[in-house]
Amino acid sequence: MKTSAPSTHDTLMPQILIEESRVVRHDRRPGGQGILRLHAPGIAARARPGSFVHLRCDPLLPMRRPMSIMSADDDNIEILYKITGLGTRLLSAVGEGARLNLLGPIGRAFRPDPGRPRKILVGGGVGLPPVLFLAERLVRSGHDPNTITLLYGSELPFPLEFHDEGAASVELARAHTLAVTSRLASRTHARRGIHAGYVTDLLKTRLESLSASERGMTEVAACGPGPMLAEVQRLCRHYSIRGELCLEELMACAVGGCGGCTVAIRDPHGISMKRVCVDGPVFDAETVVFDA
Repeated sequence: MKTSAPSTHDTLMPQILIEESRVVRHDRRPGGQGILRLHAPGIAARARPGSFVHLRCDPLLPMRRPMSIMSADDDNIEILYKITGLGTRLLSAVGEGARLNLLGPIGRAFRPDPGRPRKILVGGGVGLPPVLFLAERLVRSGHDPNTITLLYGSELPFPLEFHDEGAASVELARAHTLAVTSRLASRTHARRGIHAGYVTDLLKTRLESLSASERGMTEVAACGPGPMLAEVQRLCRHYSIRGELCLEELMACAVGGCGGCTVAIRDPHGISMKRVCVDGPVFDAETVVFDA
């Protein structure tokens, strides 16, 4: 069941729906993490990389939780969650066939520049879903997977399976299926094939390896914790790379009404406060003010 809800959307933000989804699969992962595959045809048809759903975790819990969309295919979407409080703890208990009420898709999506075919996608922790969705959407729209690099950083445990071809080659299995290059980073995972440090170390090495002409054909898309995004912004500025950042903020209404998720954004007229839920969550990397 789905009905339309009022929205302040533009051409980059599809119509928001209220949809009663059905749990098709619940894959519980180590570390209190899980992946829910939800039958939600209306939202799946409108979802774009960077958009999210506002999900009711339990009928008795009125406050919804924002969840980034990790994939959208056929009539289904996937979300990745990690238990951080009551809502996600209740969500972790739902079984196949359960109904979850969704509001979405919400937010401005990534806007890949066709004039910059080299894509470097950076995910940190539970910030992985939007960039993994972007990799999937690019490949399925015909983009050459050889020009896409996915860099992912996480502490233990990683939420997704590995594709392991030996000690020197460890990738995300989903990235391998898409035939895009992926590199993993972790400060706590001591094994060969995984960088012992921050994912932004991998980004810096990758950008340093590019020639000036290659940098002109490259763009970065990132989602993760604030300190990681601030470093991505710094690297994009240093190497003159176009970038987009998908911000993660606490949200209440998630449709632009309460103003509780505002961030400082620089525009030609100065600095103004924008709502992450509907003005974002994706912003041009250059415009985000992290020290406001």
